[in-house]
Amino acid sequence: MMALAETLTALGEKPAAMEMWKQVTDNHSYPRAKVQLAELYLSNQQSDLARSELRDVVADDEHAPSFQRTRDRVWVRRARRLLRGLR
Repeated sequence: MMALAETLTALGEKPAAMEMWKQVTDNHSYPRAKVQLAELYLSNQQSDLARSELRDVVADDEHAPSFQRTRDRVWVRRARRLLRGLR
């Protein structure tokens, strides 16, 4: 599902991509999916929804085990950078 969502995003099919990302984030708490969904929200001027997703990523990272934090480091940094831009 994430591959399909990324493909839809790359093709510029924002509504379909957003729905697919929502399905992914409803079922799982992947930082990668949440950050990419937040980026779509930002491109549609929905900063409150984006902020919520990004805060979830940062909050989840604080309690994650070290191997998980290492794996998701790129997405957490991206989330923090996007949050700084929203303030």
